Amino acid sequence: MSDVVPDVGRHAVLVDAGYLYASAGQLVLGRTSRREFRVAAEPLIGALMARADRTAPGVLLAVRSVPSRPGLTVGLEALLDL
Repeated sequence: MSDVVPDVGRHAVLVDAGYLYASAGQLVLGRTSRREFRVAAEPLIGALMARADRTAPGVLLAVRSVPSRPGLTVGLEALLDL
């Protein structure tokens, strides 16, 4: 059996919005509390899509947010609206 995954030419990006937002806050501001900063969802999603296009060959089917805990968060709602 081969360890090589065939290139099907399609991919999706699954994002834990809470983790992504907290990581961005930590990196840029040194803070992880979502109460302390706002994230512009559209540019962030655009950057994720551009990175996926550069990194993975083929067609990007979707960018979806996957919650790490039950219930929608503000960040998740923003991502789902795009």
